[in-house]
Amino acid sequence: MTLSQRIFHFGGWLFFERPWQPADYAALQLLLRQGGTTVVNGIHQASDIPANRDLIRHIIGIECWAQQRLRAVMSGQPYSAEYDALQPESTLPIHELATMMASTRDQSITLLLQLQQAGIALNHIVPHNQFGALSIVAWNRYIASHALIELKKLTK
Repeated sequence: MTLSQRIFHFGGWLFFERPWQPADYAALQLLLRQGGTTVVNGIHQASDIPANRDLIRHIIGIECWAQQRLRAVMSGQPYSAEYDALQPESTLPIHELATMMASTRDQSITLLLQLQQAGIALNHIVPHNQFGALSIVAWNRYIASHALIELKKLTK
């Protein structure tokens, strides 16, 4: 493992694992729901310009990619593709992207409930391309924080 990989893996532990020990499914669901509301409201306040649409497409694509990684836990089929193909079309207006973001976050919450119903432990490890081995807790923290961080880049 390279030094750069070690740094990113440590960062994944520091920012996504450590803050949420211990956590439960209810706390993660609340985190996703509250963060989703903030993100969708922020999108509605943003200007409908190409740069904003591209950023929102990125947010949605990353969340869909994370969902695929977590779904792989239940299917037993590893998912290794990148997020690019999961982004919405570049021609969609911002109000449609806001609706799509709300739907995507609802899907993340539904997936979290499915993992709980399947009896998947929150400490179950799922690989992340950049941050290494992340637990279910850390993946959901990643989903929530990524969207909130990117939201700050939108132009009003």
